Amino acid sequence: MEVRKSEDNMIFCGVTPGLVKMNRIYNAFSVFMKAKQEVDISDRFNFIIFQNQGPSYLDHFIFEPKYIIDSIKASEKRIVKSNIAGGIFVAITFIIDVYKKISDKVFRLIILTDDGAHKIPSQYITILEDLIDKVKDMPFIIDIVRLNSYDTQEKEKLIKLVQLTKGKFYEIDNIKQLNSTFSSLSKKKLVTVPGYFDKENAKRISERNIPFYVNLADDFINYKGNAACAICFQKDNDEKIKCPSCDIIIHKRCGAFWAEMTSIGISYVFRCHNCFNLIKLDEQFVYDVQTGRIHMDTIPEEFTIGDMLNYLTELEKKRKPKIIQVNDPMAIEEETEEKEQNEYKTNKKEKKIICSNCGNITTSTNKQCPKCFFPL
Repeated sequence: MEVRKSEDNMIFCGVTPGLVKMNRIYNAFSVFMKAKQEVDISDRFNFIIFQNQGPSYLDHFIFEPKYIIDSIKASEKRIVKSNIAGGIFVAITFIIDVYKKISDKVFRLIILTDDGAHKIPSQYITILEDLIDKVKDMPFIIDIVRLNSYDTQEKEKLIKLVQLTKGKFYEIDNIKQLNSTFSSLSKKKLVTVPGYFDKENAKRISERNIPFYVNLADDFINYKGNAACAICFQKDNDEKIKCPSCDIIIHKRCGAFWAEMTSIGISYVFRCHNCFNLIKLDEQFVYDVQTGRIHMDTIPEEFTIGDMLNYLTELEKKRKPKIIQVNDPMAIEEETEEKEQNEYKTNKKEKKIICSNCGNITTSTNKQCPKCFFPL
């Protein structure tokens, strides 16, 4: 079934400095964030901009739209030409870290750019496609807004990336259209989730991506004390383990049973019932518990989603957001960009055409068909 979930939104401001009125950009971003929180106050926000050393962003998603706008404004004079490939890479790696700690979210990357940004080199497309393939089922969605765009080659690359996540691509030629475009973007995305009793169609991670998610998850720590299990509340000598993130103590068997209710699509990779951190147990042990081969004396209560808003609000109170800057992982040399553009222009001149006389396939650079010598 399709549902709408709480969303964490990363806004990538990739417009060319000096060519657009930033006040209109800020207004569009405000429209987007205000509209989202009117529908769901648990939606959170972050941003990416490019400065001299590379991409900058907040160290975590926040609830306050004004803080986002004020942060970009404060950095406006230092904003430089954006590298779209590097920005996408940084956004996804940041979101991966958030996903590891936060449950039941839809992650969105909204990119605003124009023809002034660095073009994505063809050799980077495969890298980005592979990374997007790993995270698209979190779920992760890319939407792109192109302002005053005439570069068809770059448009084709961006549309390809958007389609991988079933996002939307907008092309506008007037900055006055920004508000309505971002208002449309503010609508929640429908994502597909299995019904609670639909075991046959339960969420599953594709085989090729299982190692990626297994490596993301933390291992439990063995516990030798006599604390009661935080899931079944029994105090006994059965094997216990501790969450490395929140230090909560549970029976190993209870953890394996709990895994079925909070699995991310891999049976033995799941969420801590207390802090939502991604954790894992031995695959065979989890299977034995869930199939009854290892007996459970006490069955944990059914999983219910707690008040995520309160949890995240308390988390945010403990740490004030700060801007961090990282090196561009996909830095582009101007010469490489210019060379690729020239190659594209050359290829555009050599279109495949069919000879109307004999049906032979040739190129538009030939003045006559090389097979029958008919004028083209």
